[in-house]
Amino acid sequence: MKPKLMLLLIISLLSMTTLVSAKNDIVLSVTKQDAQGATNESLNSSNACSLLEKSIKNRMQKNFKNLYEEKYGKTNKPIPLESKSWVLTKGNYNFVVVRVSCSDIMNSIAIYGIKDGMLIRVSGVREGKSQIPISYGEFSKKVNETFGVKL
Repeated sequence: MKPKLMLLLIISLLSMTTLVSAKNDIVLSVTKQDAQGATNESLNSSNACSLLEKSIKNRMQKNFKNLYEEKYGKTNKPIPLESKSWVLTKGNYNFVVVRVSCSDIMNSIAIYGIKDGMLIRVSGVREGKSQIPISYGEFSKKVNETFGVKL
């Protein structure tokens, strides 16, 4: 992966303009930043998937440790997270999709895409075991609003 894209993906996880809404127990957010020359084709790689998955898991370790410890007690070990990432092509877009879950504490999903020179992330998180569907429901509607593509 090009260093420029790697840096861009890391920065995108740290600071972006965020629009957040909560619907049906899912907290949705849309974040955008300049893609700085990265293209739609840049997202069509296993390297992009791996980098984003690892970055999201690291962030979730910090963000959800307190919730996990409230339910299961203090631990010095990393909380058990399961994750999966893949590239999804719809229309003219390559999306990197990342799912992360922590036992019965929370489930999250994020879809990254590039549109009009902007790196955009649509993400959703909810408490509990239930996965957030990507082909229907509030998350799917937010992706459709953002990219104009039905998953």
